Amino acid sequence: MSFGLRLQLWLSQQMNLSQTNETRVPVVRREAYTISLEQINPDTTFAHCTILVPWTGRVKRQLDADWTTVCNLHGGPLYCQVDPGDLKLMKFLRSFHFFHTATFTWITTGEHKLIFKKERANG
Repeated sequence: MSFGLRLQLWLSQQMNLSQTNETRVPVVRREAYTISLEQINPDTTFAHCTILVPWTGRVKRQLDADWTTVCNLHGGPLYCQVDPGDLKLMKFLRSFHFFHTATFTWITTGEHKLIFKKERANG
């Protein structure tokens, strides 16, 4: 079974839990942003980043430094879920070296989602 299909099945089963954010753990809290990780299973961790202030070069540099630390400590890979029309988020993810790795449809809602992946920090 492909990663995309396994992920789709698991996410469909866990949809209510994931939507409550009960599984997200903040790992970096700054005035400007919060980085959280959500471990789906031992091999699959989703990253979340909430920007709390206007985007500036300073925020980008600080986030880049914190993100590098998180990636090095976690080891990766890390994943993000994106709505297909969210071009701003896709551009943001690409700037942090994520790439599109899978597309799936929620079984329960029919919504299409994209999965972006960042490889292991050492590879």
